[in-house]
Amino acid sequence: ADLLAHGTAELSRQEIEDRFTALDANVGFGGGATDVRVNISTRGENLPEVLELVFHILREASFPADEVSRWQRAMLTSLEQASTDPTQLALRRLARHGNPWPKDDVRYVPTFEEAMAEVQEISREPLEAFHQWFYGAGQIRFSAVGDFDPDATQAAIIEGLEGWQEAPAYERVPEPYHEIAPESFEIDTPDKANAFFVAGMPIAVQDTDDDFVALLVANRLLGQSETSRLWTRVREQEGLSYNVRSQMSVSSYEPSGSWMIYAIHAPENREAVATAIEEELERALAEGFSAEEVATEVRALLQQRRLNRAQDGVLASAWLDYLGLNRSFAWSAEMDEQLEALTADQVNEALRRVFDPQQLTEVFAGDW
Repeated sequence: ADLLAHGTAELSRQEIEDRFTALDANVGFGGGATDVRVNISTRGENLPEVLELVFHILREASFPADEVSRWQRAMLTSLEQASTDPTQLALRRLARHGNPWPKDDVRYVPTFEEAMAEVQEISREPLEAFHQWFYGAGQIRFSAVGDFDPDATQAAIIEGLEGWQEAPAYERVPEPYHEIAPESFEIDTPDKANAFFVAGMPIAVQDTDDDFVALLVANRLLGQSETSRLWTRVREQEGLSYNVRSQMSVSSYEPSGSWMIYAIHAPENREAVATAIEEELERALAEGFSAEEVATEVRALLQQRRLNRAQDGVLASAWLDYLGLNRSFAWSAEMDEQLEALTADQVNEALRRVFDPQQLTEVFAGDW
């Protein structure tokens, strides 16, 4: 996916870039083992012509050998830098811990050394073969938001798809919940100024659960916002870290997700940071959040959601996800209604049901 716009049989990478520039278009190609995404920002009157070029690239990408080599060098440099960075090392260690998948599974998390070996093996021929086998019509979703001509846009899509081979039948790769035994890891990163702490645990939660909205607010109150318990205690009151956050992510397809807490700090503050975080987690579970805290956070979240829905890019991306989930913005409206009706008791009960600090796997990375 990274190399799609680096050349076709008719156009070089530079010629593709020049065409997009002339169309006043910012276009990004990306993806992974299971999908490809194209993000487009352009003037409405140029959208059909931009789509013509996008479909040409998707269908006719040629993966020039020199571009593959250039990509390899850049990727290897990035991986080499990450392999000594405290943040990347800690996050990779956490992602690998308890990962149940074998090496030939797309859900497997490789070590940095394994990833670099895979990059070094990349060549033009298998890329061409993969493109020829997997790329095609069949499971394409499209959304656009803005001032444009819908008829001309639809005609451009139909023309872009005409005569394209049908892609193999698509089946989503599931990410089922599985328990992970909590552990603690320490990674030494000599001569690095900053240290990184991260703790995470799997959670059996789906965004259709009755208490999902309550969990969203609980996470924001715990550590996602800059008025959260962790931010106020660790960053503002004690000045122990440069950043401290909590993060919850859940699936829309199955009850599976994760809850994570992280902090960037000076190595000498390691114990103080860990203690402060532990105490705030225990306090949140024991005392809960007040009605005032919940009401304030709900207002902030509703305002943020309204602002997001005023952005064309956010709307287009949401529509794309909704198409895959058979949803509409009625789903978003229902979430707003649930937020407006939310109580502190619901937030505290949801937090205590799902979040267990004893199940956190911790990783400390820094110059110890």
